[in-house]
Amino acid sequence: MLFKETPLTMIKYRINLLPEERVELTAKVQKGKATIKTVQKAYVLLASDESVERQSEADIATTYCLSIRTVERIRKD
Repeated sequence: MLFKETPLTMIKYRINLLPEERVELTAKVQKGKATIKTVQKAYVLLASDESVERQSEADIATTYCLSIRTVERIRKD
């Protein structure tokens, strides 16, 4: 087999935001003065936060009209 199979539920990157980081990301989303890429990144990070309630990559991608690969990339950075 050329490709390694991985389970679909495997968590690759864990996001644990501090309260200050959550406040900063929420402010970026609410102000509306940031670029669309910055707002998308903020939404993905807030939705990925395990200290509150982590959403799956597929759920985040569907909710914010992104590809799963884009969600993975944002989480990785």
